[in-house]
Amino acid sequence: SWRRFLRVVGGMLDRKRGGGETRGDAPGEGRDKGEMTGYRAGIGETVMPPDLTYRAFLSYSHRDKRAARRWHRRLETFRFDRGYVGRLTPLGPVPETLAKIFLDRLDFPAGGELTALTKTALDASAALILLASPHAAKSTPVNEEVRYFRHIHPDRPLLVILEGTGAYAPETWLPPTMRCALDAEGKVTDTPYAPLAADPRLGADGPRGATAKVVAGLTGLTLDDVLDRVAETLRVERWKWRAMVAGVALLAAVVFYGLNLLS
Repeated sequence: SWRRFLRVVGGMLDRKRGGGETRGDAPGEGRDKGEMTGYRAGIGETVMPPDLTYRAFLSYSHRDKRAARRWHRRLETFRFDRGYVGRLTPLGPVPETLAKIFLDRLDFPAGGELTALTKTALDASAALILLASPHAAKSTPVNEEVRYFRHIHPDRPLLVILEGTGAYAPETWLPPTMRCALDAEGKVTDTPYAPLAADPRLGADGPRGATAKVVAGLTGLTLDDVLDRVAETLRVERWKWRAMVAGVALLAAVVFYGLNLLS
């Protein structure tokens, strides 16, 4: 079937990206084989706890679910060069992949209390990624997820990806809990808060620069460390999309030819 064809093509592209070497699928597999070199943490800087379940929690408005799924897939399938795997950074050893990234519709089991599950996932996440947009700015769940994470885990990375059209303005793209400082009780204050944002739109960071900012922010690596791998990841992503389109077109052609024979 065309789905099997796409899986085969995707596997070939992944093997090509990895230089023909077989790699483990587990996020931390092979860490002890890499040398702990390039440690950049200064005195007093914290290292990510090793017992957390998720590399990051992706917070988004469900009106932006297509963009959220695209970012989720891109980040979870990102693989680091073998020379970086195991390198110790301020956020801990560099893993082979960024999996797992929490995305509620994929990771929540059926049933259960959403609020309790959300808090558990936030507590188990090493970072929070906000998919900022005019929709997210008006979303109550997004606002509360950001509030909880910033209040309970102020020492963990907080990343922002812009997703939308038009001029960016914090007042219309960020929820109140992201554009203002919080007090000791987690309540919004009048003090402005201006997080750095990755803007994948052309004319700004672009897809490559924005993805590199997020990957670097999740691992403690520098932009120079990840830019080449990000470029390769995006090339593979485009080839997979082209392969899917070609597979669908081929399937449609076969069906059309078969119908003509029958008629």
